Amino acid sequence: MRGGEGIQFRPTIVLCLGAEGRAVGDWLVSLLPSLDPPLRDAVALLGADAPISAGDPLTGVWLGDPATGSAAGATDDSGSFDDVSQPSQPLAVPLATRIIEALRGRRADGRGALARRGVLDDAIISPIKDAGYGVPRGMVALWIAAAADSPLLADAIAAAQTALRSDGVEGWTLLTLTNAYPLDPAEHLAQEQRCGTQPWEA
Repeated sequence: MRGGEGIQFRPTIVLCLGAEGRAVGDWLVSLLPSLDPPLRDAVALLGADAPISAGDPLTGVWLGDPATGSAAGATDDSGSFDDVSQPSQPLAVPLATRIIEALRGRRADGRGALARRGVLDDAIISPIKDAGYGVPRGMVALWIAAAADSPLLADAIAAAQTALRSDGVEGWTLLTLTNAYPLDPAEHLAQEQRCGTQPWEA
């Protein structure tokens, strides 16, 4: 892909939920190196885990981040990170906080230099514009990848809306639902019933 006049690029956060969402996240981590270099840092990949105790908020993790020590992290060469020796990210960080970090930047220790710049950071956006892309000012696309019947979806959507609202960012919250219907009629019907009315639809 090459930059050019009239081509729009919107800074993007992809939130991956459950096994299906994490499979999408792993695939995206492998594809990121093929994206034009100025665009890579304007794509943030996050995962969400169910809370340890009922009533606690969803927690968020970075995907493709060397600081996580994950297999996915080892494939990231986007240059977003200062180095791979930084401390591991804290556990049990609320998902809304992780989304705000993706927007504005994440610090390795909460005080020092940025471990990763946010997708809306001027230092990220300027090279994209220099490459000829149009970038809507202060707007983000937040994709949520999950199975339609994921029990995490409703809370993840609420966390995304909270993060965008609290940080004063305009954006789209979009769903990528991974359910492919099986050919067997009985299994198809069972999945249709399982994925029918969902609490996140409201």
